[in-house]
Amino acid sequence: MLVSKNLIKSLALTFFVILFFLLMIDVSARFFLPQYNEIIEYDDRYLHKLMPNSEKIHVMAEEDGSGRNLVKINSFGFRNEEFKQLKEQKRIIVYGDSFIEAEFSQLENTFSKQLEKKLNLESEEPVEVINGGVIAYGIDQISLKLEDELDIFNPDLVIVSVFPANDFGDNIRNKIFRLDSENQLIENDYFLNPELKKKKKLASFFPSLRLYFRAFNNFRQFIGPSKVDSGNSTLLSQINDCEDFIVKKNNQVNNLFNDRPEIDMLVNPDGYCALYKIKLMEEIIKRMKSLADSKNVVFVLMIMPSKEDLNKSSTLLTDVLVEISEKNNISYLDLSQEFDTSFYFVRDGHWNSKGQELAAESMKKQLIKLN
Repeated sequence: MLVSKNLIKSLALTFFVILFFLLMIDVSARFFLPQYNEIIEYDDRYLHKLMPNSEKIHVMAEEDGSGRNLVKINSFGFRNEEFKQLKEQKRIIVYGDSFIEAEFSQLENTFSKQLEKKLNLESEEPVEVINGGVIAYGIDQISLKLEDELDIFNPDLVIVSVFPANDFGDNIRNKIFRLDSENQLIENDYFLNPELKKKKKLASFFPSLRLYFRAFNNFRQFIGPSKVDSGNSTLLSQINDCEDFIVKKNNQVNNLFNDRPEIDMLVNPDGYCALYKIKLMEEIIKRMKSLADSKNVVFVLMIMPSKEDLNKSSTLLTDVLVEISEKNNISYLDLSQEFDTSFYFVRDGHWNSKGQELAAESMKKQLIKLN
């Protein structure tokens, strides 16, 4: 019995020592590793969104300059300076994914802020450009944001950035909208996998878990399959995703941040999955345009090429978006006509300050034409 009590004491002591060190690691992670601070929270409507009044440090790879960028989210949940809800000048909101949020750039070098600077140099009245980008957003999530925020922030114009390299698949991944039997857009009864919420909540209490997850993912990539196998795996995953959503009508959202290249659309552009993605994309874009029109807000689509797309002969994905825009009388800017690989970071894959400056200049000219 005495041995049993001593064993229990030893186990208890070991447990509390381990717990103490874990807590110390977490405290250290919060204060000394701000790049692992959390600025994303899950949301039943948008699936995920930027957390108001949060901030983190984004550390760039050595190949991309090893910079450290402060990513600060304001009280409205935008990566932007604080602004008044009631506008006092002409207001533009730019919606998009990680290219627009631009954690890889200082705020003043982002597309939104460079556009604001250029417009104010030429406009007789002041112009405010708000960065509405959120990492990993699809246009379906942006459509919901437009529905909710046009009345709140009353913009004069909205720009929606579309990234054809993976945005078609995002609409399948997110499951926010689907097509009915007559190919009409309907809101879906989507819901987040409860396990995702549990993991997110656990990681919010213990920041060091994000360190462990990052280390595990890096190790898995290091020992992972070849690029050829990875491409085959992506294609198989996309086929399974389409079957799960379109055929089986599974509405549980199991992934929010894994943006896969649209291999299935390039391999089989006439397949049921590709055709469904194209029609779904068109209907969501039309929905956004209709929402903007109903509030007398000018709507502009910006087509953002990927670095990899510029090295390929196929322009299928970009061509689809151009065709959708022209068919539905939507103003658009196709950046693939002006970009080359020098406008992107080497390792990160997003556009660099030079690329954002060129896009801002091109968009400024486009907006002047609209006026």
